[in-house]
Amino acid sequence: IVRRYIQLRMRLLPYLYSAFARYHFEGIPPFMAMPLSSGAQAKLQTQSQIQSNQIDTGEGAYGRTKEKEWDDQYFVGESLLVAPLFAGEASREVLLPEGIWYRLHTGERLAGGRVVRVEAGLEEIPVFVRDGSVIPMMAALPHAPRSGQTADLDIYHFGESSGSFRLYDDDGESFAYEKGEFRWREITVDRSEDGSFVGRILTLAEDDHANEPGRNEKDFRSSYAEVRWHFQLTRWPDGETKV
Repeated sequence: IVRRYIQLRMRLLPYLYSAFARYHFEGIPPFMAMPLSSGAQAKLQTQSQIQSNQIDTGEGAYGRTKEKEWDDQYFVGESLLVAPLFAGEASREVLLPEGIWYRLHTGERLAGGRVVRVEAGLEEIPVFVRDGSVIPMMAALPHAPRSGQTADLDIYHFGESSGSFRLYDDDGESFAYEKGEFRWREITVDRSEDGSFVGRILTLAEDDHANEPGRNEKDFRSSYAEVRWHFQLTRWPDGETKV
């Protein structure tokens, strides 16, 4: 299991690098606890929730139960929800925000806005992806790309909805980004008239150096080479399953 998730982390480098760039430029945490997510603020009062909550002795005297905080599950970026199991656990309850979600290791489709119970063996950490998510990935290298080395980009679209992702791109090594040597690229996936999905990548001009004289896209040193598209997945690429 350790090797599996180390490889997954390496594959997710473009996604994670972009999430940390947003933290640098916008202050948005790359890892966000569930209570901080706007989608989790709704107070769900299902029977399974009430039964799983523990009674607080101070409040119990007044006939109230302690509201569960769901602080043991968290977001990685905006698209991935992680709900780990702990020692001795074979199953757990997960609060899914509104919308449609897919369980990444099984492709199971789940409706959000409710609490679900999931089971997982020792080889799996329960991870869920939001419908319409666009996640850029790369090959699982034994190390981060070295200076001057580029990586092919695999763009994975999940589910049946259109979606987008802001990809951060720089040389991956130097401090040249402080002088404006970086790019934000908008990756979009939309459904065409014939029902199929099509992907596009647009370079955004939104940073402080975007309009500086002499800034040339062809002279920019990107970290990525070829781009491959994968549409309508419901599970991890190591076992691609389409909707």
